[in-house]
Amino acid sequence: MKKWGIIGALALIALGLYVIITYNDLVGLQNTLRTTTENNQNVYSSVLMKMKQAGIIAKEERNTQIQAYVDSIKARYGDGGSKGVMTWIQEQNPRLTGEMYSKALQIVESGYNEIQANQTTVIDNKRLYYNKLDKIPSSWVAKLLGFTKKEIDSYTIILKSEAAKADYATGTMSEQNIFKK
Repeated sequence: MKKWGIIGALALIALGLYVIITYNDLVGLQNTLRTTTENNQNVYSSVLMKMKQAGIIAKEERNTQIQAYVDSIKARYGDGGSKGVMTWIQEQNPRLTGEMYSKALQIVESGYNEIQANQTTVIDNKRLYYNKLDKIPSSWVAKLLGFTKKEIDSYTIILKSEAAKADYATGTMSEQNIFKK
């Protein structure tokens, strides 16, 4: 009789420890999801600011290069220009570079890569949380303690483009024209 009492007490202790461990895992995942989502907002904001600044700098570089080119031509040939086309072709004229456009493109690409990586982290953690809620026996503990999927869906936001949403709705991948206004 005493033996069964000890076995029962140990089983209750083991069950209690399992409940505590499951609770701590779920709370940890919730906290990870909240903070990762907050970090995504921070990264997204930073990327948008970098893109905006890179665009402004690229535009200013273009304007500066064009003005330098115009000033150089005026200085060489006067306001009326030169009538000799060969003179213009043979001389060294300012070269317009696309260096800042390339830099801006790098900022956009690396920024979107960082956003994608962070969103993948949220999705992975969300999957772990859902698994805890769906798999036995942790699902029993989760239901007993009031953990739900709806709770984390309210604060784990995944950014999607309008084109991606439309493609998934139709089941076909559309071609994207990046130069379309």
